[in-house]
Amino acid sequence: MSTVASKIYLIDVEGRKIRKELVFHQRGVQSLAFGYNDRLLFSVGVKEVNVLCIHSVENYNVVASRNIPSTATNKILVQNIDADDNKDERVFWATLGNQGSLILWSIMFEGNIDN
Repeated sequence: MSTVASKIYLIDVEGRKIRKELVFHQRGVQSLAFGYNDRLLFSVGVKEVNVLCIHSVENYNVVASRNIPSTATNKILVQNIDADDNKDERVFWATLGNQGSLILWSIMFEGNIDN
């Protein structure tokens, strides 16, 4: 049985066209959130796969991905915190799950996230 990749569409609403198709998750996407001044898109795959992916909205590359516990995959909340006059930034986010689970995450970006 072959698996068809799930797609995330970034749409230019004013121009009424698809800006980009992001393909990473294989069996579905259950949660999305923008962060880092809308430069990053966080996505979580369906429960059976349990992968968190961070996409760059500027160049559409995958910045990072990680397997996460199945109990922590229902919702993503993202908070940006500036550090050192915008030269370095730490992005914090949380995954919230079915059984009352809460996992706090962070990643530090130094300068340009696209490098």
